[in-house]
Amino acid sequence: MLFMKFITLIFFSCLCHLSLTAQSTAKTVIGGEMADILENTKAYTMALLKQMPEDRWDYRPHPSVRTFREQVEHIATVLDFQTNFVLAGYDFKGEIDQLRKVFGEVAARNNGKSRAELLARLEHNYAAAAKVCRKLSKKDLRKTFNFFFFPDQPTKSLATAMLAMRDHITHHRGQLIIYLRMLDIEPTTYQAF
Repeated sequence: MLFMKFITLIFFSCLCHLSLTAQSTAKTVIGGEMADILENTKAYTMALLKQMPEDRWDYRPHPSVRTFREQVEHIATVLDFQTNFVLAGYDFKGEIDQLRKVFGEVAARNNGKSRAELLARLEHNYAAAAKVCRKLSKKDLRKTFNFFFFPDQPTKSLATAMLAMRDHITHHRGQLIIYLRMLDIEPTTYQAF
């Protein structure tokens, strides 16, 4: 019983320290916490990706879905775009041609790489996203981005866009876990924080 109380005290002390660290290095609490979450998400995602043997990176469980490699490229590309254009507050002014041009440039940075290059690129994109999250002020987080390229063309705050970034990674990482399981590879244990 005493041991459990001691472990609980250590756990909550660590959480308080992490919270204070996030607050001291970031302009907002949520930005600091999101940066910390991205760092953890990066570690967990990279561990999962490294479990897939290099000769299976082009595995596609069904013709209607992306290969393992294409899923990783997609995560890297969208994370890059969300960081450097959505959270940066870039205004495309509804210009679909400008969006296509920019997204094509972003995709070229993240696609067609070797496994090692793609893993390095994804690590870079995670670090860049965490850095941007730490720099976002309360005023920045209230700014909006018009997702005019989606059918319903929603306008969302950068705070919401930042949270959606995590959701997007989680969605595709979940798919990659299924790919691993389909190849009888036991995925590394989930890391919550």
